[in-house]
Amino acid sequence: MGHLPRPRRPRRPLRQPGPPPPRHRAHRPGPPPHPRTGRHDDIADLFCNRADHSMAVEGVAAARADYEQAAALARQAGSATYLAAALRGLGDIALLEGRPDEAERHYTDALARFDPHAMRSVGNRARTLVGLGRIAHLRGDLPAALEFHRRAAETAVSMGAFPEPARPLEALAGVAFAEGDAAAAAVLLGAAVTLRGTPTPPGTETSALTGHVRQALGGRSYECAYARGLAMSRARALLQAGVSEQVITASPLYTLFGESL
Repeated sequence: MGHLPRPRRPRRPLRQPGPPPPRHRAHRPGPPPHPRTGRHDDIADLFCNRADHSMAVEGVAAARADYEQAAALARQAGSATYLAAALRGLGDIALLEGRPDEAERHYTDALARFDPHAMRSVGNRARTLVGLGRIAHLRGDLPAALEFHRRAAETAVSMGAFPEPARPLEALAGVAFAEGDAAAAAVLLGAAVTLRGTPTPPGTETSALTGHVRQALGGRSYECAYARGLAMSRARALLQAGVSEQVITASPLYTLFGESL
């Protein structure tokens, strides 16, 4: 009995003649799909998150488009929380571009919309208060700036939103420097690093302030003052910013610090 012939493997189809398929140009991907497709508030949240990232990586133009899209979607959804987050971002851009009056309108509108008890609002509300504090600083109203920055720190601490309090500490360092106390500014800059857990990134407003403080104090004096802030516990760093002991000890994360005041 002869052997059966082996079945032939099917040949690959030949590519049709013609030009090769065009390469797709690189593009910014849209927000990732969300399991609850169609929920405008969820998509608005994704746009806000991407815009926050874009501010540090891609620049203002990309962030502005995303914040505006987030605001439009949040309005369609009737979501005050996500609209407030988008307005906070647009306020940041206006302040960065030298339009403090426009920034103040965005921040004030945002602040009126945040739910103070919603965890999603805490970081954005704290950033809004820091923005208002920076505007007060620009206008020369340092007492108002101090109050806004301390409120921002207390807002973040009260809900356990770490490392968000690092922002108001950096802003308070700017106020201290404006008041002529470069040593206190250096201590606050070190304390902010304690709260954030990472060094100040280059190319930021805080890194520029650091250079001015170092120049005012001299290298050795700056390093000593900065080291005092860096050596603080997180609880002590918050006290340095004017956050009350009562707020600190009532914070959800205080027991996780394993620190004493």
